[in-house]
Amino acid sequence: MLTSPSTIVAPQPVPRPALLDGVVLLAYVLITTLFTYPLSLNLSTYISTIDSQQFLWTVWWTHRAIEQGATPYFTPYLYYPEGLDLYYHTMNIWYGWVAYPLAKLFGLVVAYNLVALLVFVVACYATYWLAYDITRSRIAGFAAGLLFGFAPTQVFHFSIGQENLHSVLWMPLYVLAVRHWLAPGGRLRWLLTAAIALILTSYADWLHATALLLFSGVLALWVLVAERQQWQATLGRVAWRSAALGGLYTLGIGAVVAQMVAQWFTADTPYMLRPFWDTIYHSADVFGFFVPNPYHPFWGAWAQQQIDNLTIPGILNTTVVLPYMSLALAIVAAVVYGKAARFWLVCAILFAILALGPQLRIAGNLTSIWLPYNLLYDYSILRISRAPGRLVIMTLLALAVLAAIGIQAVLVRLAQHPRARLAYNGAAVLLVALVIFELLPFRRPLWTLPEVPAFFVDGTLDNAGALVEVPFSGNEGMYYQTWHELPILYGEHSRDVIPGRLLFHLRDGITTDDDMMTDARQNWYCALDYYNFTHVVHYHHLGTDYDQEQYTKQIEAFLSTDDMVSSTALATLYRLPTANRSKPCLIVGRNWGTPRAFGSDLPFYRWMEQQSTLGIVLREPGRVRLSLHLHSFAVPRQLAISLAGEPVTTWQVGFEPVPYELELDLPAGLTWLDLMSIEPAVSPTDYGYDETEPVSIGASQVQAEYVGGQTEASGAGQ
Repeated sequence: MLTSPSTIVAPQPVPRPALLDGVVLLAYVLITTLFTYPLSLNLSTYISTIDSQQFLWTVWWTHRAIEQGATPYFTPYLYYPEGLDLYYHTMNIWYGWVAYPLAKLFGLVVAYNLVALLVFVVACYATYWLAYDITRSRIAGFAAGLLFGFAPTQVFHFSIGQENLHSVLWMPLYVLAVRHWLAPGGRLRWLLTAAIALILTSYADWLHATALLLFSGVLALWVLVAERQQWQATLGRVAWRSAALGGLYTLGIGAVVAQMVAQWFTADTPYMLRPFWDTIYHSADVFGFFVPNPYHPFWGAWAQQQIDNLTIPGILNTTVVLPYMSLALAIVAAVVYGKAARFWLVCAILFAILALGPQLRIAGNLTSIWLPYNLLYDYSILRISRAPGRLVIMTLLALAVLAAIGIQAVLVRLAQHPRARLAYNGAAVLLVALVIFELLPFRRPLWTLPEVPAFFVDGTLDNAGALVEVPFSGNEGMYYQTWHELPILYGEHSRDVIPGRLLFHLRDGITTDDDMMTDARQNWYCALDYYNFTHVVHYHHLGTDYDQEQYTKQIEAFLSTDDMVSSTALATLYRLPTANRSKPCLIVGRNWGTPRAFGSDLPFYRWMEQQSTLGIVLREPGRVRLSLHLHSFAVPRQLAISLAGEPVTTWQVGFEPVPYELELDLPAGLTWLDLMSIEPAVSPTDYGYDETEPVSIGASQVQAEYVGGQTEASGAGQ
């Protein structure tokens, strides 16, 4: 039997024999093993593609945070020495928690893969619970679990290593629990289950949590309409129960959300926001819903080609394929059990429309038709996500429930057949077999684990400090870090955080030929030495051949063969030379132009804009003499220098380079000086030049030295 066709509120659950549930669970384990082969039987050899190395790092860092008693939402290991906030990074915290004991037993990669397989099993099993709760049919529930847990969307996110989006296992559990909690007589256990499932979904992916909240709103409205004859009592019940769930949910996520909000309002640039065109590009195409399974052994290659034809070139969009068995059985459910199926049909259609994004796209062509998602775009959480197509997850879940209702409708009719048992069993086997056949994912892209440079694992870097990696290593460098466990300059944050000027200086130093400093190389070494960078790694296999040629020349210009420690086919390791610790370090701050020559026999200089900054790094507190040459553009100017917002001095600057000196008492560490032209910066185009960026004052021959008492020995410690 089905739950009451006039309402979506479920009755009290019917007891289920544990043995039969165990058989269902075992079947999901076996199917998961088959569907994920060869990875499932080679857990230490294979890994999924594209983003898997980043998520493997996320699991590794979560384990380090657990052991250090630190928050996992800030890491000092990336963007070193500034570190990196991870509140807008795709963390999937619970994934790391579950993998922690497994990593202790089997190692990081095996633990990572085991949890990925566990996600498939639990997602199927939770959907089975949900569908059984509605249909009271194990066969229907079993098929529904497969249709949701192994929908091509889930296989897609698993295959490209997006474990935050693959982790959908809590979503059917939430739907099951919230239905019971909003029903008359809903028990406390359903409240707790719903709150925990929603919290864990949030810690996996905020967009999935948003989808569940939208579902909750639709559910609450549906209950009010279904029980409109006693609407006052229903409204009171739904209101306080929704408030209770919202309160527990807020307790579970409040601390993290508070930090996200704080970052939102204090960030110099809204790096967490995606542009509108990016949202358009990551929306579903109408035809994308109806392409066959792109991972199938028979038609998968053809289906993937059709998906590629619907996708913006260069954009990796979510696969939104709706299984044909889900669609066919949903039609059966709507025809036979119209009232019981209506709510799920509405949800399936609603979230499919939202997955289409703000503007309708058909067969790869963007139309001028605006869609409901456009009304939601201004809400920050959706602008952060950028990918409306991912909301198809709720359509898949609703269709899985509809498929279960459709299967039950078929089986109930066959139970009245003269040869009822044979017809019933035959139909049940056939329907499940068709589901399994359609979902066969035998075209899965997998990678063997990347080779790791030998010097990362053979003890060469024991007691080393931080690493400078060239060229930018991205996800692969994060994977290497799980082996060498040393801080690095770079990292692949999922929201493209803009580094500060210190990091720009440390990253770009190896590519600098000339600067306004008297010794650009020594100032780079000085800053690296202060922040305990000890080695440079040059990756031979990253970047284009031209890039590698340029990087090799730059490294050879800065580092000699005497600095080489080890070399492999993948990378070469250099030890950084010892810096001159008797001098402060100078760092070019913001709003400076590129180096240029004042004349053939004069030092290079840089133009500053209206206001620029200059950094000075001291090992110990002391008095520093800053000397530099200045000249003005267009008109004589006054240069105001301030420190921490307090005025220090003002200089008159003319057209020819003239030396200036300033003595300052500074603390240890990095101090930024603000330099501002009192007269407005002007565009060189107004004076007959080609350049358009406004400039004011040029600086060259910038030097800093300790004034009395500061020696190399006294500055040697950090």
